[in-house]
Amino acid sequence: MKRSLLLIGLLAFIFVAVACGTVNEKTSGNNSGPVTEDSSEQADKKEDLGNKDYNDEENVPEKTEPLDVEQNVTGLIPNENGQIMILMYHRIGDRESTWTRTRENFRRDLQTLYDKGYRLISLKDYLDNKIDLPLGTTPVILTFDDGTSGQFDFIEGDEDLQIDPGSAVGIMKEFYEEHPDFGLEATFYVNQRPFNYRYWKEAVKTIVGLGMDIGNHSLTHENLKKIPIEKYPDEIGGLVAHITEALPDYIIDTIALPNGGYPQDVDKALEGEFQGVKYKNRALLLVGARPAPAPTDPAFNPLKLPRVRADEENLYRWLDYFDKHPEKRYVSNGIMEGKKYNLK
Repeated sequence: MKRSLLLIGLLAFIFVAVACGTVNEKTSGNNSGPVTEDSSEQADKKEDLGNKDYNDEENVPEKTEPLDVEQNVTGLIPNENGQIMILMYHRIGDRESTWTRTRENFRRDLQTLYDKGYRLISLKDYLDNKIDLPLGTTPVILTFDDGTSGQFDFIEGDEDLQIDPGSAVGIMKEFYEEHPDFGLEATFYVNQRPFNYRYWKEAVKTIVGLGMDIGNHSLTHENLKKIPIEKYPDEIGGLVAHITEALPDYIIDTIALPNGGYPQDVDKALEGEFQGVKYKNRALLLVGARPAPAPTDPAFNPLKLPRVRADEENLYRWLDYFDKHPEKRYVSNGIMEGKKYNLK
């Protein structure tokens, strides 16, 4: 009986051992643990996560287009606290002299300024600190004293008046048409009946129509340092009243001091009235003799704005100075407010 029980137990042990060996064989192989449906999905998900940023087109980061950075015209480092030249011209004619620039030399001045990265702005924009220029360029301001026919004149055509191409305005207009990014800006400081006496009203209208400006140079070119203060309204207000005959709504608000004579009474020069016509000025321009500070410079004083005489000696001396010391000149940072140069 005992032997029978032992035999039955031995057979049962052998059967269990064989069965376990079969199961272990089926569950062995490359997997270190049991392969289940859940673990397979997790493995697939891990593979997807590993390749998601690179292979899934829906998850590829959107490409950023390169910024359209404007080319620096001069390569100079921006410096909007640098100095600005306010150039002072008088006569434009055939022979060079102290106060006369030949037409050929005037054209050369414009070309030289352009080639060196200078661009025209108006005196008004300078005073308002609205200097909108391309990156790397430097503002320059043109002023003309005395209102001579060499600065502006007409040629009588068969049907109408035409701008004299040999006048300063004619030369500037032609240069602007060739180089529109140079600008077409200037202020003409005039006395009574400026430019062409016969057509002076048409002349000032044309200049303003081109987008340039008219300034005060006194009615009869009187030195404000020498004449009686009570004569200021006659000279300053009288000129305003005179120009108003041609341009009723035009505002003249700057003076180029005749002969450089600084007024004895600045307040009377800045504001007054002549025969019911009021005048109010915000800037006084001197005769010389150096570049002006930027409008953001603490040294900026609109009541004593220096100018550079635009002759061979002085203009090119300062151009050479700024070539050697570019850190001293105003250089635009290129942040513009949308101002465009258009032929007006």
